[in-house]
Amino acid sequence: MSQLSKQQAFLKTSVMTKRWWHYFG
Repeated sequence: MSQLSKQQAFLKTSVMTKRWWHYFG
């Protein structure tokens, strides 16, 4: 797995987590 793929996956996870916190926080 390349570094870029890891960064993209991490960003997607961060965005989704922020959305979850926004809805349920």
